[in-house]
Amino acid sequence: MVIVTAGSIKAMEHSLSLADGGATVLLFGISAPAATLPVNPYHLLFSEITLVGTYSCSHIETRQALKLIQGGRIEVESLITHRFNLAEVDRAIHLAAAHGESMKILIEP
Repeated sequence: MVIVTAGSIKAMEHSLSLADGGATVLLFGISAPAATLPVNPYHLLFSEITLVGTYSCSHIETRQALKLIQGGRIEVESLITHRFNLAEVDRAIHLAAAHGESMKILIEP
């Protein structure tokens, strides 16, 4: 299973390339209303990939995801593409709003 929590089309495209045969790709992040996601139907069909969109999850799925992260089954550190300190919050917000090269932005105290 590949779970995409960012609303970035780039992240969604990358998730499809990560999915192996029989995988489910869950799109959880909200993209811009006019955004489109290019999909390779050949890859989806012959790799039997299930693409699922959802707006929310229950406390059960949240708990499962946290357990997978805490247990080291899902590596999340590499998802953080940019780090800022509190004095740089304006830069972080502008970068996030640009929907460009950032995946996850961390603001550290």
